[in-house]
Amino acid sequence: RRRRRAALRKNWMLVGVGVAILSAKAFPTLGAKGGPLRPEVTVKYGAVALIFFLSGLGLRPRQLAGAVANVPLHALIQTFTLVAVPLFVRGAVAPALESAGLERWLCEGLVAVACLPPPVSSAVILTKAAGGNEAAAIFNSAFGSLLGVLVTPLELVAAVETRAAEIALSRRGRRRRFLKIAT
Repeated sequence: RRRRRAALRKNWMLVGVGVAILSAKAFPTLGAKGGPLRPEVTVKYGAVALIFFLSGLGLRPRQLAGAVANVPLHALIQTFTLVAVPLFVRGAVAPALESAGLERWLCEGLVAVACLPPPVSSAVILTKAAGGNEAAAIFNSAFGSLLGVLVTPLELVAAVETRAAEIALSRRGRRRRFLKIAT
């Protein structure tokens, strides 16, 4: 009995996700758009605010100040999420999926999603569940969202321009091959 309780306490996040999935399967109308829980409002605004509020209550000001001062960590996290992930998805994942037969526009959508900063609530919750640095997660989530407002449009424009250049080059190549065959 003690082992079960210890296992439940240790894996509370996994158990909670399982309960949420089973509840959604049993009562799908509760969480449907326009349903009694009104997820379009409660989740979008209430849940995110509640997560930040509860996470903030559990932090000491010194922890948050220490996390804010850790500039190398923030530089690494922001560079990884806002630069490395989009480049990797654009350069390796999307082409591999496209060559495997996934429709090109789905791959382009994947590239666009990779340019977005990670969701605030999931970053904080998963960091807390893993026993990570919650103060750093809160700061990076908020900072990444603010930085994402500036960086994401630039990345999307770069991705669109890159794709347009690739299409133009491939069309030129086809024209050259056609002219070469025709002459």
